[in-house]
Amino acid sequence: MRPWTIATKRQPGRGTRMDILTKTLRGDIYRKTRAHSEKGILGFSGVIDASDAMRSFFGHLYRLASGHLPKLPWLTWRAIRYLKATLPLHARVFEFGGGMSTLWYEDRYAEVHTVEDNFEWYSALKNSARSAHIYHCKDESFIESIDRFPNDYFDLIVVDGNFNRQSCFHRAEPHLKEGGLFVIDDSDKQQLTGGPIRDLDSWLETCNQYEIVRLTGWIPASFWVKETTIARRLY
Repeated sequence: MRPWTIATKRQPGRGTRMDILTKTLRGDIYRKTRAHSEKGILGFSGVIDASDAMRSFFGHLYRLASGHLPKLPWLTWRAIRYLKATLPLHARVFEFGGGMSTLWYEDRYAEVHTVEDNFEWYSALKNSARSAHIYHCKDESFIESIDRFPNDYFDLIVVDGNFNRQSCFHRAEPHLKEGGLFVIDDSDKQQLTGGPIRDLDSWLETCNQYEIVRLTGWIPASFWVKETTIARRLY
């Protein structure tokens, strides 16, 4: 997944100093503090979370100072560990929206396909990837790109990127194997504004076709907490 930024909102009558303070303490306007997801869940529940927070803090500082992006998915550390522990090395992976995760997946798994709408980012990935298949698609063709593959083909499908994630998810459902994993990145977003990410998140709560795992925690190279949801297809 590619790095993303969120603009802060100017508070009426507070001026720029409040903007800086808000960004320092909260990361953005949608969370209580950097230690909370946008659902308001605190990202500390044990020693492992404290360790993750330290890794994220120093990774964040290093990225700001050097511009270096770690070759890791920008999922939560908890989600990264989950994938390492559960996804077999022979896995086939499809990503809606590429990034440093693409390079991480191709180092570990047998087959990686990534569709990306931003041409500049697509070109950078194309030049960096060794074995991953990178496709540039926009608009509806971005969502439909997974249709070039057979049903029950992929072990992991990652729903990220700038397009309607609910549409991407449902378009991809036939292509995920039984027992395969969907990863929905930033599943805590749009809690205040509403939108397709929140709609998909709410739909998953009512669907009995998937086993849902919520993994709230810190992320690589940015110092805040978010939620990654993993949905395992049961049948």
